[in-house]
Order: sequence, then C-alpha cells, then structure tokens
Amino acid sequence: MGRCRSLRASRWLAGRTGRPLCAAGRLTAGGTPARAPCDDHGVVDRLTADLVLSVVPPRSGDALERQQETIRRLVPHLREGFARIGACTAPEIALLMGQFAHETAGFAFLEELGSGQAYEGRRDLGNDQPGDGARFKGRGILLLTGRANYRAFAQAMGRPDIMEHPGRVAADPDLAVAAGIRYVADRRILDSCGAEGCDVVLATRRINGGLNGLESRRRLMQGFLDGLGEGAPG
Repeated sequence: MGRCRSLRASRWLAGRTGRPLCAAGRLTAGGTPARAPCDDHGVVDRLTADLVLSVVPPRSGDALERQQETIRRLVPHLREGFARIGACTAPEIALLMGQFAHETAGFAFLEELGSGQAYEGRRDLGNDQPGDGARFKGRGILLLTGRANYRAFAQAMGRPDIMEHPGRVAADPDLAVAAGIRYVADRRILDSCGAEGCDVVLATRRINGGLNGLESRRRLMQGFLDGLGEGAPG
C-alpha cells in the first residue's frame, strides 16, 4: 500500500469521507469508524509470499510464474493494509485472505475475465455512459466494479487519473489492494470476528451478497489459519 508505504493509499483511512460500491450493489453514503491500527505486527508479519503460495491453488505453465510474481508484489501492501485497518489476529487475517484469494482465483487475476458487457447500463453501479460496463469492470483484490464505484475510490485516494485509466486498479498493486482494504473497512467485514473466531458465512454475505463459493472461501481461510500457526475455522 505504499509509503505508509504510500501516502495516497492511506488518505481514505485518514479521511473516511465516502463508501465504495461493489458488484453486488451500491453502499449507503457516509463514513464508518475505523479500528485502531495494530500495535503489534507480529501476526501480520507472518503473512509472506511463500505462505500465500503454499495455500492458494497453483496455476500451471507461464500462468504460474505470473501468479507467483503477482503475489510477491501484493503481499507487502496486504500486510500494510491489514495493520492499518486493525486486522491483527490470525483469524482476522485468514478470513480476509480467504475472501481475497477466492475472488481472484488465488491472486491469479486482478481483472475480471469477462468483457464487462453484463454491467452495461447498470445504473445501480453508476454505469450511465456507453461503454461503462467494459470500462469499469471488476478489478483489484475484491473486483471493484462500476463507474460510481471507481469514482468513489478515485476521490478517496486523491487519484482522478483512475477514472481515465481504470485499468490501473488491476495493474498497480498499491491500488489493487487499497480498493479491497477500503471495502473491508467500510463494510465492517471484521465485525464478523469475535472472541470465538471469525464467521466466514457472515463475511461472505457481506462481500458477495450471497454465499457463492462458500466452501472455497472456507478452505482457503483454514489454509491461511494453518499457515499463520493458530486457530480453528469460524
């Protein structure tokens, strides 16, 4: 995430002036209180590229090399993001990593494979101009989708260039992670976690709008829990 690693990636955490939109629908306006950042980064720092690669399903051939490189580029930003939003425990980190890994097919794809034509004319996503479906299709670790979604993210990040070059949300690991971390904070996904662990069903409903891929998300979460060295599934 930059110079926290990146000043631009932390602006939304400081300002909290708006909410993102997701493919599942528009979020209500207004900010939500952020958790306190992690004081102890011990568990966060256990998240390494090698750990991620040991959990996610590997691609094959040249695709495996691209997947490995993507993961190595993303992990420092993921650690930074988790620490800043107060995802400090193994269950919390595992919950989020399971969701991110499922949505991106093991971090193999940071841009939706479909054309985006299905989103054309979707005014609930702010797609009110010809070509918006393809232009603002899903990108980033939680597949930011729709003109209104991108606009809110661009404003929060202080990056108006995103609207002219939306592909940067997939190409820039700082932005790819920031888009997902912002969504997690604003949708209070970590409220799915408590003293007994994390509720993957509740988190999946908040992220997906349903329970698509629940067993995959659950398996990935357990894999990250095992890799981080503690806990039982929620």
